[in-house]
Amino acid sequence: MREAGIYSVMSRRFNKPTTTVDYRQRPNLIRHLPEANAWRMDTTYLKLSNGQWVYLASVLELQTRKILAHQISAT
Repeated sequence: MREAGIYSVMSRRFNKPTTTVDYRQRPNLIRHLPEANAWRMDTTYLKLSNGQWVYLASVLELQTRKILAHQISAT
């Protein structure tokens, strides 16, 4: 390609910068529990089509991976 004067249009690959954590990580307290005894909670911030931001809170059962409950709220 170099001899023919042809070049690739592909740019350089982006390298994600590494981060360092200055504090001790918290232990995973549910790792050793049986899955039947553990639920997981997640809170997500979503932007709606009208421009409004809302919170979506959900509870997930780890054994069946089903959503047990959810709530959407502006505050």
